[in-house]
Amino acid sequence: MQAQRLWSLWQALLLPFAACFTQPGFRRFVAWLTGLVGNVEEHTLTPSLVALERPQDWKALEAFAEYGAWDGPAVEVVLAQQLEQAPGRWWHGYHVWAGDDTKVHRSSKDVGGTCTFPEYTARCPNRATTVRAHNGVVVGVLLHNPEQPAWFVPVAGRLDFRQTQLPGLGRPGGPPVAFRTKCKLLVELARQQAGAVAGPHLLVIDGGFAWASVVRPLVRPDEGSPRVDVLTRWRHDARLELVPPTQRQPGQRGRLPVWGRRLPPPRPGGRWPGPWREGQAFL
Repeated sequence: MQAQRLWSLWQALLLPFAACFTQPGFRRFVAWLTGLVGNVEEHTLTPSLVALERPQDWKALEAFAEYGAWDGPAVEVVLAQQLEQAPGRWWHGYHVWAGDDTKVHRSSKDVGGTCTFPEYTARCPNRATTVRAHNGVVVGVLLHNPEQPAWFVPVAGRLDFRQTQLPGLGRPGGPPVAFRTKCKLLVELARQQAGAVAGPHLLVIDGGFAWASVVRPLVRPDEGSPRVDVLTRWRHDARLELVPPTQRQPGQRGRLPVWGRRLPPPRPGGRWPGPWREGQAFL
C-alpha cells in the first residue's frame, strides 16, 4: 500500500513535465529519472537501468539521451515552478537563486566543445596538470536550511563554448548556435528563472561574475524583463573613479574624459580623499 502511494506521488511530481516531451520521450524520461533517484552509485545510464531491473532497455535509453528531442527551457521552467513548494524557498521575502560556472571532465578528444584547464588539485606527479573538460554555467535554487548551509538545487545550465568551436554544434535542421559569453549566459538563465515564478528575486554570485555586464542588465532590466537583485562580494581589484570634469582645462584639446581619476583599490581605502560616511544595511 505504501509503495502504491509513493509511486502515485512520484507520478504527480513528474506529470507537469509531460508537455515538454513527446509521448515516447516522456516514458523514457520517467524511466531515466526514476533510475537516477533509485541509484546511489554513479548516475550513468547502466546503473540507473539496473536499479529499475530493466537492463534490456539500455540501447533505447542511450538513443534517447543522445538523440532525443525535448524543450529544454520548458523543462527548466517547470522545475523552477515545482520547487516553489519546497521548504525554505522564501528567504526574507525573496526567491533566492545562485549562479556559478562549473566544469565536467571529458577524457576523449573527440567530444565536441571541450577545452583544456589547469588541474590545481593534481598533487600526484603521475596525474596530468591539465585536464579536458566541458565548461558550463549553472543557476539553481537556494533553499533555507536553518543553522546549516543552504541547500543548492540545480535548475538550469548551459554549456560555454569558445567562439571557434560553434560551427557544427547545432542540431541538424535546427537553428544555429549563437555565441554568448559566460556573463551573458548567466544573465539569460537568471532572467528565464525569474520569469517562471512571480515575486522578488535575488541572485547570489561570486566575484568572477561581479561585472557590469551581469549586474546592470539584472538590476536595470529592459522593458518586460523581471528585475533580479544581485548579492556578490566586492572584487578586490575593483576601482572607483572620481567624477569626470565637466569643463575643459586651459589649452586642453579633444573630447572631455568619460571617467574621472582612478582611486586606489578598496584594500587601501584609507587613501581615498574626503571623509568617511557610516551607515547600516540588513543582509
